[in-house]
Amino acid sequence: MLKPLLSPRTIGKIQIFTKPEKWQPVLLQNLPPTQLPKEFGGTRGGRRISIGHIPHRDRSFTERLSTTYITVEVGAGKKFELEFTVTQPQTRITWTFETDSYDIAFSINFNREEEVVPTKKYDSHINEEIGNFICEKAGEYFVTFDNTYSKMRAKTVHYVIDILSPDEE
Repeated sequence: MLKPLLSPRTIGKIQIFTKPEKWQPVLLQNLPPTQLPKEFGGTRGGRRISIGHIPHRDRSFTERLSTTYITVEVGAGKKFELEFTVTQPQTRITWTFETDSYDIAFSINFNREEEVVPTKKYDSHINEEIGNFICEKAGEYFVTFDNTYSKMRAKTVHYVIDILSPDEE
């Protein structure tokens, strides 16, 4: 279907394999086995990471997800915002979040005007993001999961946000 649109040089670079016994030797010709996970014919252990797809999750993650995480879908071109009232300085905001696939931007603002945790895109589909911020002032804090840069893909975010007053630590 795409072949008429591609140059002969590009077509010569494309190889399509359907069975592991065909593609594993080609991978091993180009990459050392220590860099490839076992499921791809390498010797590397650990969690499989698949950029742009749901990473392999172990049982403990699934159990944690069902009991402690809140799940929300952030639509393409949209934001999801949480508002927290902090009554004491030195209160700590902690966060943990992951996405099922693709990245998400995250930030915290004080009284909507002052960005106290700058907006940054996180590859939270690869690794769980964990962080905290100590509030210097009492007031309204806005935690934002921002997907406005993505025009086509909604993101599923699993998160836990905790607000810990100074006397709770």
